[in-house]
Amino acid sequence: MRKKLEVNPKYASYDMLKQLYQTEKDVRLKIRLLAILHFFEGYTSLQVAKLLHQSDSTVRRYLHRYNKAGLAGLKEIPHPPKKTY
Repeated sequence: MRKKLEVNPKYASYDMLKQLYQTEKDVRLKIRLLAILHFFEGYTSLQVAKLLHQSDSTVRRYLHRYNKAGLAGLKEIPHPPKKTY
């Protein structure tokens, strides 16, 4: 049996995340914030994945990134441009 994932509350409170979710314009970040909100409410990663139509590993990755780096961890990671041949 897998260990239940917990949200690290030191970065933001539930109410702050909910307000950010309501004012956010970027759809990808909005989905990630919604996933964190569901984890705050006590949902499991499988339940969150089903609600958001994402894979379990994806929502787990969102939570791990949030727990490690806070709100900055949910933003897009810039990738260097690929070399053309």
